[in-house]
Amino acid sequence: MWDLIFCVKGKVQVTVFPIQALGKLISLTGIGGTLGLLIAVSGEPAVTVSAQVQRTSLDLLDSLPIAVIVRNPAATVKTLQFRQPAEYSVEIVSDGNVVWSSLPASPPPNVTYPVHTHDFGPGATTLAVYDWNELVSGGSSPVAGKYELRVRLLDEKAPPPVSLRVVFAAPLSPSTLASLRAGQEFTLAGTLGETRDTLSDERGSAQLARRIVGAIPGKRYAVRGYAITRPDGSRVFSVERWAPYGESALR
Repeated sequence: MWDLIFCVKGKVQVTVFPIQALGKLISLTGIGGTLGLLIAVSGEPAVTVSAQVQRTSLDLLDSLPIAVIVRNPAATVKTLQFRQPAEYSVEIVSDGNVVWSSLPASPPPNVTYPVHTHDFGPGATTLAVYDWNELVSGGSSPVAGKYELRVRLLDEKAPPPVSLRVVFAAPLSPSTLASLRAGQEFTLAGTLGETRDTLSDERGSAQLARRIVGAIPGKRYAVRGYAITRPDGSRVFSVERWAPYGESALR
């Protein structure tokens, strides 16, 4: 497929249709008594990037594998050039602001990397599967809501980024501990007690199976884990992961 650019008296008209012959300058000819210049411009399909996730509705502090897929629509191998070690980036965006990126911190201005290449055969190639731990920059948990997951290829002729919408479900109140199914994973959020082994909100509290060492009493945290029923019938919440919720609460 080629694009045909047709110039008539300084005005440019663009028409797209298949032209089998190659060449930049096709002809200089008269059309309807008017001198026209026909130029064929290659419209070869470009490499594109896409992202695949198993789900777009997420629990806080779960993990999210993100597959970065490069698609080469041509029948031949495409060689892409990259000017940095990373070949792709994954970003989480909220209200137009990047709250997390897979890219490392930018190097000093005087640091450069050698250009490297990557060959992509025809069809789809899984470039990477990035297992995001669902923590934003600074180590906190994102708040519940809608976010944009944006993936881009970092080659010299970078195609447009692709975006998916993901939704983080609201965490449960600590007061729901008694009703949780034992052994099933859930995410709670609330204020950590002075002894660091209780979590509470305006609706109630939950006893944690252990103290959260390193956390700050009085700050809000999200905790992921499961309910345990003790021999005496009481319930505690076994914490597998925890993070500040909605703010930086680390020392």
